[in-house]
Parts: sequence; structure tokens; C-alpha cells
Amino acid sequence: MRISVNGILVAVFIGIVFGLKMQDDYLYRNTDAQTEGVLRQMIAPVAMAESEAAMEQGLSEELEIYMKRNFDFSTLKTHWAQYIKGYDVSMDNGNVYIAVRTNLEKPGSQSNYILNAVQGFAKSRLPQGYEHGRISVLGLQGKKLTEREL
Repeated sequence: MRISVNGILVAVFIGIVFGLKMQDDYLYRNTDAQTEGVLRQMIAPVAMAESEAAMEQGLSEELEIYMKRNFDFSTLKTHWAQYIKGYDVSMDNGNVYIAVRTNLEKPGSQSNYILNAVQGFAKSRLPQGYEHGRISVLGLQGKKLTEREL
């Protein structure tokens, strides 16, 4: 049985092309998070100098983007994301308070899923020095469904 040199070269070429494509896909998917991490480390001291009102607005927007990217019900079909109506972030003396407004009527697994997702944001995205506070999931008429200390 003879092995064709041309066949080996074609196989090697195909392997290299697929390897480069996989590397490109990996870099495309993960560059955003890596870049955000580096920028967060560099910008954190500047962020502390910002007014708390500006930080509250920025964190609310960042939380909304985080939730849409990671749990958007239209793309991933998470059964609980559809209940989220908005976010309120407030800061007081280095503490961060996050309230998630929903249209849920009573506490349950959906409110716990929402709380866990927002806690993931709080643990990974809050500026240095703002690691303490509370996350609350609010239902209809602002009724507190579930809450957790950071």
C-alpha cells in the first residue's frame, strides 16, 4: 500500500486551516472579556474618583448589557429572563445596592435564578472597593421577593 505525498500535504493543509479557524473563533469570543478585565484593572483607580451618581448610571447600563449578553431569553431561551423589567443600582459609602425589577408575583425559582445571575455580575464586574452591598429582586408593586448580601 503506497501513501501519496499529495494526500498527506492536503491533510496537513486542511488541519492547519481548521486549527487557525478554531483559534480565530476562540480569540473572537474571548477577546471582549479579556480586554474588559485588563481595562478594569487599569481604570479601577480612576473609577473610584468618579461621582457615585455617574458610577450608578454606568453600572446600571453595564448590568443590562451583561444580562442581555449572557442570559437574553430571545437567543438562549432562558425561562426566567423574560420577567426582568429593569435594574436600579445605588451606591452609598462603598456599598452597592442592586435592585432588579420584575413582573413576578411571588418568590420562586425564577427570582432565585435572576438573583444568581446578577450576583455573578456583582462578583465579576464591580469596581475595586465596591464589593459589599445587597442584591434584591423585586416583584409587582416593588414587593421584595428575594435578597442576598454580597
